[in-house]
Amino acid sequence: MFYIIFSFQGHEKTAGTNTTADRFCLLVSDGGHLNSSAILATQLNDKVTSGELCDYTVIQITRYITSMVVNADKGEKYVTL
Repeated sequence: MFYIIFSFQGHEKTAGTNTTADRFCLLVSDGGHLNSSAILATQLNDKVTSGELCDYTVIQITRYITSMVVNADKGEKYVTL
């Protein structure tokens, strides 16, 4: 089985509206690339608020989906969900 290892370098809380929950934008790294456009699923917000998922936490992802996104200008990219 293939596992993905990420390091959470930081997070920023984005306020929700009256009908939506707050969101957390995450700064994640795989050791070679840094990505600032990761969004935590709202079902996992308690991991941040409880301190279980804090800055510089290293996690191993065992369940994920990889999708290919095609952009005519930029070619193919792969997205891990």
